[in-house]
Amino acid sequence: MQRGDEGEVMAAEPRRSVITSIATSATRRWQITLGFMVMLLIAGVSAYGFGLDREGFPPINTPIAIVTGTYFVDDADAVDAEVTVPLAEAFVGVPDVIEVQTQARPSSFLVFVEFESSVDSSIGTERLAALNIGLPPGAQADYRSVNAAKFIDSYDLLVSVVGPADASPEQLQQQASALAVYLDGIGDISEAVVRDLLTDSIDPDTGEEETRLTRFTRVALGPGDFREAIAVGVVRNDTSSLDVLGFTDLVQDLLDSADSPLADGFQAEITADFATGVRQQISSLTRNLLSGLLAVAAVSLLLIGWRVAVLTAGFMALVLMGALVGLWAVGYTLNTITLFGLILTLGLLVDDAIVISESIDANRDEPDSSEEIKSVGVVRRAIDRVGAASFAGTLTTVVVFSPMLFIGGILGEFIRPIPATVMITLLLSFLFSVVFIPVIGRLFLLKGQKPNNPIIRAEKSVAAAAGRLAAYPSGNGPKGWLVGLLLAFFAFFAIGSGLGFAGGLGFSIFPQGKDSVGLSLSAEFPAGTTIDEAQAISAQIDEVVVEVLGEDLLRAQYARGNERLVQAFIDLTAIGSRPTKSPEFVEQIEERLVGIEGARVTIG
Repeated sequence: MQRGDEGEVMAAEPRRSVITSIATSATRRWQITLGFMVMLLIAGVSAYGFGLDREGFPPINTPIAIVTGTYFVDDADAVDAEVTVPLAEAFVGVPDVIEVQTQARPSSFLVFVEFESSVDSSIGTERLAALNIGLPPGAQADYRSVNAAKFIDSYDLLVSVVGPADASPEQLQQQASALAVYLDGIGDISEAVVRDLLTDSIDPDTGEEETRLTRFTRVALGPGDFREAIAVGVVRNDTSSLDVLGFTDLVQDLLDSADSPLADGFQAEITADFATGVRQQISSLTRNLLSGLLAVAAVSLLLIGWRVAVLTAGFMALVLMGALVGLWAVGYTLNTITLFGLILTLGLLVDDAIVISESIDANRDEPDSSEEIKSVGVVRRAIDRVGAASFAGTLTTVVVFSPMLFIGGILGEFIRPIPATVMITLLLSFLFSVVFIPVIGRLFLLKGQKPNNPIIRAEKSVAAAAGRLAAYPSGNGPKGWLVGLLLAFFAFFAIGSGLGFAGGLGFSIFPQGKDSVGLSLSAEFPAGTTIDEAQAISAQIDEVVVEVLGEDLLRAQYARGNERLVQAFIDLTAIGSRPTKSPEFVEQIEERLVGIEGARVTIG
């Protein structure tokens, strides 16, 4: 209390919260605030246009080595006893090994080795291979490092060289070698490596040097048949300023250039890269943003008014611009993980906009009397009432995501950018909601009449009824207590039911999605299969893939192809552009492959 000049007692002005002070200060100085908004938009466009690098996956240390192989005995127990158990026992003693997991199948096996987080995958793989563990006759093992940001653990993209139908492996390899030399001369390219089809060796019977076909590569450059090809792995220079999109565009321009060294009848195409996936994800983000803007605008239009609808939709775009600037500032890139985080937040960042703008609209007739400007008084009153609650809601969500920042191991390496992206976006959403929305509210929202359509009146009636029900237990004696107990019972019943359903759900770190833009295919051949026989069987598999996928086959690339196994990447047309989803394609291909003998095929 304070005492005036005449001795009368006056009420002290209530102390305003920091949130209210920020909002009212921004509203009074609306010209400066709008200037900051314009600067933010420019920074966001800059971050999106050239500031943020586009990558397939962020740099991730994956301290994992994988050992796969075949042992055609048609007995999983024998594979386990004679191969996987001896391998696991030997690997456990390797320095820095944390865990060894094995999987034995009737004629094949997989050993998964995890190292300490400080160990690089390639170094760990070398340690395992250096043991030179003896395997039973007929068993073969392949040691592979893991690098999620590379193809075949080494390359940023793969270029395939194809020629006439009668082109020999020697001709393909000659053309690929010339192309590799051509690409090697570019500063942004660290190296271009030909994945040789032919290998020079010594015949053990005659002692003479001979050249043998030890690898085959097949590609599909679109809907149609697979073709014999040879792959060139291209690695981006560490000093290059190009992101994955720019690097792919550079290589494509080089392939299309008149300086290309390929002879007539031969052509080179990029058949495996991360740029295609990143572009599709950015397109998906754009579609989700537009869909979200339309949905939010429609709901706001019906329940609050058209001015709030416009304000909220614009706010979502503004927050995303701010999030891009935030990612740029902390050193992140636009990649598979951060794009997922941005898409995830689209449904969350609208909360602050709705709460603040609706409060401003609802308090337009009750401005704070301490403000000379009515619109500023409305903002002060509105933020006083909901600012703290809005901050608490945002902070709660941020706290929920924060433990994910401290997850260790390979899982933590993969998912850590998701909570970081979500937290940056949500915090910026709240900050912008108390800085920019009050200004737009003063200049735009409060200029019109308060909406009062039938839907809004019905909404208010329902809200009033819910409020009366919540207040009924207080001050209504035994009846109120009974209603309160029933409400509490219903709440606990809902919580218990939710926990019960949650307990029955399965757990998977990387669950199968409803759709994807690609498939992976592998085929294992029994011991004794020649490389010519493996090629013939692969051609049968390819026919099935082409027939099932049809026009939805974008391209395909063999990553590995020899007498033991085939591994292929298959890219599909964009999600939403085709009626058939990838799991359905998998089922159809598996059904058609049943009649093919001489290989065990896995597709996923």
